[in-house]
Amino acid sequence: MNISGPFLIAIVLIFFLVLVFANHMSSSKIKVWLLLLFRPYKDAEFREIGANLEKHNSFYRNLSEAGKVRMIEKCFEFIYSKSLEGREELEVTEEMHVAIAGTAAQISFGFNTSGFSHYKTIRIFPESFYSKMFDRYLKGGASTSGVLFLSWKDFMEGFADEKDKYNLGLHEMAHALRIQLKYGNDFDKRFANYVDVWEEIALPEFTRLQNGESSFLRPYAATNIEEFFAVCVEHFFEAAEDFQKQLPDIFNHLCFLLNLNPLNKSNDFKLDQDFIESVNNDPSRISFPDKVKKNYKYDTNHWSFYYILIGIFAGLTYVYHASEWYLYNDYFIICFIVTVIAIVAGFRKYFYSKGIFLVRHLMLFSLLGVAMPALAIVLFLDQQFVVETRVLNTKVIDYSIVKDPRNKALVYEYRVDNQYLMSHPKVLKFQAFGLELADKEFLSLDMELSTGIMGLTRVSGRKIIYRKSDTPQQMP
Repeated sequence: MNISGPFLIAIVLIFFLVLVFANHMSSSKIKVWLLLLFRPYKDAEFREIGANLEKHNSFYRNLSEAGKVRMIEKCFEFIYSKSLEGREELEVTEEMHVAIAGTAAQISFGFNTSGFSHYKTIRIFPESFYSKMFDRYLKGGASTSGVLFLSWKDFMEGFADEKDKYNLGLHEMAHALRIQLKYGNDFDKRFANYVDVWEEIALPEFTRLQNGESSFLRPYAATNIEEFFAVCVEHFFEAAEDFQKQLPDIFNHLCFLLNLNPLNKSNDFKLDQDFIESVNNDPSRISFPDKVKKNYKYDTNHWSFYYILIGIFAGLTYVYHASEWYLYNDYFIICFIVTVIAIVAGFRKYFYSKGIFLVRHLMLFSLLGVAMPALAIVLFLDQQFVVETRVLNTKVIDYSIVKDPRNKALVYEYRVDNQYLMSHPKVLKFQAFGLELADKEFLSLDMELSTGIMGLTRVSGRKIIYRKSDTPQQMP
């Protein structure tokens, strides 16, 4: 089957777009979209979710009608993308579904995405449970394998007193957000880009806690930086005013990190411009950046992969087909590639700042993402801008006829009296063209050689001359 060039390019582009789209979409999100579009009784289900949130979640109660709809939609997505498992004979209820989804929706309310696609299973225990891994009883946990563990008793106690700065649900969801960055791919880009900046701002307070000094945050925050973040989230939602007074920079930039302000109850907890300007105009406070710098540390859709794909589908393909007619030695290709890799390696610190941390990643990028497209550009420019053309005539010494294994067509392989051309046998091959009975002593080849702007020589035209009749035959 013959496939035309434009058709092949269209297939490659469609494959590339599907790959990019699939990288941004999760199966759970597609499922939720379909449910939102076609589920006939979703309005009744939304009302039920809202009623349950009204009972347990003060964050939801303080939202406007539009804000409540947004939170319900986030809960709906969470509920239908997670599997809840009751342990130790605990029966899972709809109320459990909504209460747990509510904590996820609350912490991610400022995000465009739910941020929890890595987690598929939530195991709920009646109360604290024994962990063989830690050899002690736990109230909750967030594993890297995509499973959340919760003690239902402790989870509900977190909402019984919303001012005590203890909330198991928010604590574990904070862990899940951080783990999602390393093991998932559906996380909020702002959160991923700014979380390390927030850590730098919070580091002095974390160090004070580890040194045993008193702090507004409870001592458990000194365990490690992960627990520090989770404890900060609990204080952020349950003691926002005191948090801002005691640790203003950590609080302000946690607002910026989560894209919400728990003190802005009148406007759906939005991080509004007035708050940002008030912080930036205060010389005693750490100001917010005008633009969040991209953090490639957590970028699953790395920019370099696009260059690598271009190098494979465009660069490598063009080089393969164009090099068939060039009269350079294979060492030229090797030297060119090695030179490009060496140049890229010389800028390794720059590429490290752009998110290429591993040596093998840098080598793959330099080979396929830089060297192949660069070589394709060199050959293309050399082909388009010709500086010299000459004709080389050579006598045919012998030829053989073989079958091309790709299309089974007959192919002539000529041997000529010119060693320069004989060192490039690929230009001396062509399909049968009607001189099968010609005597080889009457055959010669006219090779049109063009030298381009890059100094490379290629065969731009070929003719076979049957001297007995002196009738030139254009090579196919």
